[in-house]
Amino acid sequence: MTRPAPAPVRPEARAARPTSRPTDPDKRSWWSRHQRSLAPYVFVSPFFLLYGLFLLVPILVGVYLSCTEWAGLGTPRWVGLRNYRDLLTDHSFWTAVSNTAVYVVFTLCVVVPAALLIAQALNARDYGAATFSG
Repeated sequence: MTRPAPAPVRPEARAARPTSRPTDPDKRSWWSRHQRSLAPYVFVSPFFLLYGLFLLVPILVGVYLSCTEWAGLGTPRWVGLRNYRDLLTDHSFWTAVSNTAVYVVFTLCVVVPAALLIAQALNARDYGAATFSG
C-alpha cells in the first residue's frame, strides 16, 4: 500500500502563512531576547536559594542569638556585645585559646612532617614495595 505524494506547496502560499515568532528583534518578548544570556542563572538559582536557606540563615540567627541572653526557653533578651565582652575577660576562654594554639602548632610542626616522611618512606621502591606487596 503506497501513500499518495503530498501536493506541492506554492511559494506564495508558504509565505502568506503567519509565523509564530516575529522576525524583527524589537518585536520579540523580553525573555526571547535575553533567554540565552539568562538561562544559566535560572538553572543555578535553586542552588543559591537552598544555600541561603540552609547556610546563611542559620549563621545570621546564630549571630543574633549571640547578642542575646537566652536560656533556650522564653523570650531572648537583647544584651548587645556584652556576651563578647564577658568572653574576652574570661580566664577559661583564654586557656582554651592557648590549648588550641598549642594543638595547632604541634600538628603543623610535628604530625604533618612525620606523616609526609612516612608516606615518602612507604613510596620508596625498596622499603614500601617489599613491606606491603604481599
